[in-house]
Amino acid sequence: MTDTIVAPATPVERPAALAVLRLSGAGTDDVLSKVFKGPAAGLPAARMLVVGAVTDPETGEAIDHGMAVRFPAPRSYTGEDCAELHLHGGPAVVRAAL
Repeated sequence: MTDTIVAPATPVERPAALAVLRLSGAGTDDVLSKVFKGPAAGLPAARMLVVGAVTDPETGEAIDHGMAVRFPAPRSYTGEDCAELHLHGGPAVVRAAL
């Protein structure tokens, strides 16, 4: 079994209009289902950018309104299941999402 990683793809400590967090590994869909709530139940369709809420998985509290996209294995840039969260770029939002 491999680890699932979450890492910023954009700088965290500098305010920006947008921030991207990348998820990669076998647990990507599980993590995404716990932190992203789109307009339809379940996970976003593969390679479809979907608008929704990024939430705290423990409290359900909204962290930000953003977008998510999934790249199922093996057709991703790592060959593993991957996803991206596109958020507002304020450092507090990015840290809370991480």
